[in-house]
Amino acid sequence: LPITGVRLLSSTVRSIDSILIPRRLIESGLSSSDAVSTFGILSGMVLPLLFLPFAFTSALSMVMIPNLSEDIIHNKWTSVRNKVSKAILITSLTAFPISAFLFSLAHPLGMALYQQEEIGRLLMPLSCIAGIHGLQHTLGGILNGLGKQNRAAIHFLVGGTFQIFCTWILVAQPHLGIYGYIIGFIANTIFVTTLHFRTVIYTIKLPVQWTEWFIKPVFASLVTGSVLRLSYLFLSDRGYGTAFALFFASMIGIAVLLLALYATGSLSQLIEFIYSKNSRANRRYDT
Repeated sequence: LPITGVRLLSSTVRSIDSILIPRRLIESGLSSSDAVSTFGILSGMVLPLLFLPFAFTSALSMVMIPNLSEDIIHNKWTSVRNKVSKAILITSLTAFPISAFLFSLAHPLGMALYQQEEIGRLLMPLSCIAGIHGLQHTLGGILNGLGKQNRAAIHFLVGGTFQIFCTWILVAQPHLGIYGYIIGFIANTIFVTTLHFRTVIYTIKLPVQWTEWFIKPVFASLVTGSVLRLSYLFLSDRGYGTAFALFFASMIGIAVLLLALYATGSLSQLIEFIYSKNSRANRRYDT
């Protein structure tokens, strides 16, 4: 019931936002057509790009819930802590680089995909929170696996209510407009992720590995994002088309990301994680 309630709450918040945002944009001084157009760009073009990390975190959450529940029933707390630590690490190693990619190439992505400059202006501030948003999704799945569905539901309820409040108050401000929603979304993401993180750490008594979980992935992402941006600018300044410059800048960025992860020692942990998963899958198949 709590897990279903969270899903219903998420759908409800999105529905309320879809009703409130255009109306509050009109209150801020936009015409009806401009308000609907701005909301369409946000919901139909920007947010789908922002939710790219969910392709991974959704699958990870589905795997984590039964695994953690089984270990808890058998009192395998060392295994629980190990799996939670790896889940947080793997999420950081995927979500933060995607966040850097979206931030550094927000404007050319908007032009290449939709021919809309407004997409870049909206995607840049939202992309800063994409990594934390991915962690929120993974941590929510971990809480469900730990039997803390009620706590996760309460966190989502408080965060969703705050986001609706920000939409109502801030979007109607002429100097903010649609950025009022972005402020609420960022605040909601940070708030819910922090509560999820504190609850997980307290529940299983897990030591926080700040360097491995956050500092190294964020450092690698910052280096990658900088190289991505410089590579794209270098190629575009020499007359290459947007699609060509995006593609080759992305290839260079992937290479730099792998080198940065290797330099920080995170790449070996990622390979070890993938190898251990494949080995367990093969053993089950052989059995």
